[in-house]
Amino acid sequence: MDVGSLRSGGATWRLQMTENGEYCRRKDRWLNMKVMEVYVQETTALLCLKRISTFSRQKVLSVAQLFPTVLGRRTAFKAAKLPKQVWYKLHIQADLGR
Repeated sequence: MDVGSLRSGGATWRLQMTENGEYCRRKDRWLNMKVMEVYVQETTALLCLKRISTFSRQKVLSVAQLFPTVLGRRTAFKAAKLPKQVWYKLHIQADLGR
């Protein structure tokens, strides 16, 4: 744990207690709402991962590992000007080919 995690953890707690984003932004001296939201989302995601079962956590993390592959394919499909309607079928075919 570092000082940064304490700051975002405090912002998450304050936001949950007050449900007032602007108050939290001013109180914690965030530059703007967007910066605060990023920190709060990261902390909330980490808290959520700790609360779910080991099986569910492993599933979430395994799906997250697919992101670079899916993003790479999406980029290639878009560059090739393929219609979005066929992207899913191309993903399936690529996965079956493994």
